[in-house]
Amino acid sequence: MQFQKVSNRLSVLISTGLALLSSALLGQGADIFYTGAGNNNRWDYAANWNGGTIPNDSRTGAAFNREGTQVVLDSSTSALCRGFMLGMYGKTNSATVKGGLLECTWLDVGRCDQNGGNGTLTISGGEIRIANYLNIPTQFATQVDPNKIGYGRVDLLNG
Repeated sequence: MQFQKVSNRLSVLISTGLALLSSALLGQGADIFYTGAGNNNRWDYAANWNGGTIPNDSRTGAAFNREGTQVVLDSSTSALCRGFMLGMYGKTNSATVKGGLLECTWLDVGRCDQNGGNGTLTISGGEIRIANYLNIPTQFATQVDPNKIGYGRVDLLNG
């Protein structure tokens, strides 16, 4: 009898813990990786994204972790994501905003904590709205470990 009471309480605790964990995880979606596998470089072309899913909400990150990829946002693009992360995991890639809207919680142009990722963002039109942070690491800005130094560059054109 005593064992059954303890077992029931443990079951309730585990169920409650899993429910709390599930609700916390639902608050943030997973990152979606840009593959650039489509026949163009457009943000809004599903074949360019892992699984054919384009980031389109403030819980999902847009992750650029493939060497040499470039994404383009033009006047027909309305892009929404949690994080816009150029230069992930030691890779070098770029984005060009020619028009339209990019709206994100944070924007990383190069990554300083992920083995020297390099990113270039070129803006020649459109609008970028960043709710929290714009991070642009420079060669010696934040890291002690030289193997994890990243580089970011933002070019503003037609200003």
